[in-house]
Amino acid sequence: MKLFFHTDEDLQQTESYVKVHRSHHSALVTLDKKDSPVNTVDSSFAKAINSVLDKLEADESISSVIFNSEKKTFIAGADLKLLHEGSAEDAAQMIAEVQDLYSRLQRFPKTTVAYIEGACLGGGLEFAMACQTRIANRNSRAFFQLPETNLGLIPGFGGTFRLPDLVGVEVALHMILRCQKLNIAQASEAGLVDQQVGDLDELTGLLNSGSLTLSQNRKNRHLPTDLDSITSFRKKTERRSKGLYPALTHALDALEFACKNPDEEQRIENEKALFAKTLATPAASRMVELFFTINDKKKNPWKHLVQPTHNIGIIGAGLMGSGIASVSVRKGYNVAVTDIHESSLLKLEAVVQKENGEVADDKLKLSDNLDILEDSQMVVEAIYENLEVKKETIRKLNGKLPSNSILASNTSAIPIKDLAEVFEDKTRVIGTHYFSPVQKMPLLEIIVTPETESWVKATALDIGIRQGKTCIIVNDGPGFYTTRILAPYLNEALLLLQEGVSGADLDSALESFGMPVGPVTLMDEIGIDVCAHLLGGPIGAMFDERGTPISKLLNVFVENGYLGRKNGKGFLQYDDSGKKSARIYSENLPEIGNTSSGAELDQETIRTRVVWAMVNEAIKCLEDDTLSTPADGDIGAILGLAFPKYTGGPFRFADAKGPESAYQTLRDLELKFGKRFAPATSISRHKNDNTLFHSS
Repeated sequence: MKLFFHTDEDLQQTESYVKVHRSHHSALVTLDKKDSPVNTVDSSFAKAINSVLDKLEADESISSVIFNSEKKTFIAGADLKLLHEGSAEDAAQMIAEVQDLYSRLQRFPKTTVAYIEGACLGGGLEFAMACQTRIANRNSRAFFQLPETNLGLIPGFGGTFRLPDLVGVEVALHMILRCQKLNIAQASEAGLVDQQVGDLDELTGLLNSGSLTLSQNRKNRHLPTDLDSITSFRKKTERRSKGLYPALTHALDALEFACKNPDEEQRIENEKALFAKTLATPAASRMVELFFTINDKKKNPWKHLVQPTHNIGIIGAGLMGSGIASVSVRKGYNVAVTDIHESSLLKLEAVVQKENGEVADDKLKLSDNLDILEDSQMVVEAIYENLEVKKETIRKLNGKLPSNSILASNTSAIPIKDLAEVFEDKTRVIGTHYFSPVQKMPLLEIIVTPETESWVKATALDIGIRQGKTCIIVNDGPGFYTTRILAPYLNEALLLLQEGVSGADLDSALESFGMPVGPVTLMDEIGIDVCAHLLGGPIGAMFDERGTPISKLLNVFVENGYLGRKNGKGFLQYDDSGKKSARIYSENLPEIGNTSSGAELDQETIRTRVVWAMVNEAIKCLEDDTLSTPADGDIGAILGLAFPKYTGGPFRFADAKGPESAYQTLRDLELKFGKRFAPATSISRHKNDNTLFHSS
């Protein structure tokens, strides 16, 4: 593309945020925050843009201003570190300064255009909405999103009123409350993008010729039906969130106020007040901390040890193999898949092609012969969860793979050391626990043994990061981390069932804590036979050694043909299509050792027993070095097991409880329900030292 703009020394800014160029009667303001991979919004940003606007407003030769970005993203949003670590006064001042800037942009006497070629997020989208028109490069991968409620916050720079004004309340509800992401076509259809162009030259040509389409969508007026939509959405949100995420309530309050009050100043003041209120909540603090922790996981601390990897082999073309193949092809890897069943290979091929398009034709190879793996730099064994079958498959690989290839077994619980014993080089063996569906679930648990070479760990981590996963590295042991802490959670729920607590009460108690489904429904979804195998394997043996009672209820279920949703026969009733029958819990279920001792337990006691069974086990995983850090434990539980985000994870949850209270909660449970609730050693230590798992 030719450079249509030239530098004007009178307009050129030396600020660390912007560069200004001129083309005829248009000024191009390029956002380029110095020493940062992305542009962010803060007080310095507001000062820099205001300085530019002062000069452009005074320059009579300039009739239009285009804002674009030198970065891959347009603007990534507000500076979260400032909001999280600064004082409430600092945050309020920054919000006020940015709000003033955006109001000025909306009223600016010259045409303002946001030219978007990359991600337009949060405060960046609010900046674009304050401009008089938004133009997207049709050839880019631009998308538009307000992700604030996923961080426990609400839009704070005018998003709660400018968005519904532009696109209507229905779209705004989904974008703000559900953090819905719109691509260019969707944003154009919604009215968020006014026009698409091929490049910057086309845009400036349209501006200079006076033929650019300017936004006509800003209404500042809403219909009574908009309030009905908000009321309906509020009921659904309260039902799903259980009131645990204040940001959702406050965002709805802001949207409702905007619909009732067209005055901009009143809307701004209301949004400011609600933002400050939301920022002060523990949920916001925990969720922003989680955001930073997950972001840190995008970096590989052992990058210098990584071996170049272009070719990935996969053994097994089932659900997991298909998912791993698809995310690998998507990120540019050459993928070779082998399976003894041609029908499985064809299904995998269809999935990968559907999800990745024509790129799959060049990147995917299929065969029923292991020889297809001969060039693979990492091979992922992804057959079903059976130790002996996995061992036999691995034995066949000896002598077939390059001497520097990595062998990864995809498993949720089988000890990696047992599998490494049959491979020609134990140092090159790791475990990879992908979560289903692989294409959607963000977590990858990488399991290492004492023999695993450092370069193997580093390379496997690099591959996981490139696949788009948030990775935690854990040491080998029964159930690794996520499966291990899931086991006591499910076991405690089963013991409560045997004590006479109803499935409905159990699910309700844990859903009110914030779990997406309760443990009873979860066991039906996972498969009752799978859960029985989990509790009966190495994890069960470990618990048995501790003297923890292991429920045998699932074994009785399996013996009686109850496998859960997959065969339409489980804790819940299902119709002929396999759908749940309106949360109706089955009657006449098999019984084993039932008593009536738990029938009168209140919801708080039920919830406390099940949650703390998991939290206590997570802490034990840190004590025995299964986990390296509390942060890894929090990420693994939230991304892998849907532990509620508002808590920040098991370790943040224990910290929020306080060391004395956490210890006493477990001690009371131990005295009443047995030694399985004996506080983990480090909980006692933190109580005595008055310290936390997280130092900040």
